[in-house]
Amino acid sequence: MKKRRKYYVSRDIQKAFILFISIEIALITIFFLIALYLNQSMYSNLLIQYGNPPSEIIKQSFLVKKFLIVIFGVLLCGNIALIAYGSLFFSHKIAGPLFRLQRILKEIRESNNIPDGFKMRSTDLPKALAEEIHNFFLFIKERQKKRKLNIEELKKIISGLSISEEEKKKMEEILEEIEK
Repeated sequence: MKKRRKYYVSRDIQKAFILFISIEIALITIFFLIALYLNQSMYSNLLIQYGNPPSEIIKQSFLVKKFLIVIFGVLLCGNIALIAYGSLFFSHKIAGPLFRLQRILKEIRESNNIPDGFKMRSTDLPKALAEEIHNFFLFIKERQKKRKLNIEELKKIISGLSISEEEKKKMEEILEEIEK
């Protein structure tokens, strides 16, 4: 497998993807961490209210609360960092081929040269789309060849017609324009 040296991904797509996934995971993480914290707080309050515990248990309960807050912060930041990092590479698998397609279409428009196909790395995700694009480029290339052959055939027919030189010249100009 060929290892990439450059990443050709639209930064806007990449940032939006990372932000969306990170926010989603952060919200889920915060929800569960708050639920865990409230559960521990409720347990501590019930213990204090009904259990008349010794002061050592109350101190331990408050230490656990502080420890949970620190752990929650570390887990949340770590989770967001992990998701952002994972999203970065995942976005390349989706956005990379789209960016490549965008670049190829621009090259086609500027140079009028159709590529022989659309290749993807084995790790890219939209494989069915890439296959359709590849087949489409092959189809266009084949149609282009047929069009050139038809134009050559028309040129031969025009040269053999018994019409005025002016009419022949006009027809050849039209064919030249079609050829472009």
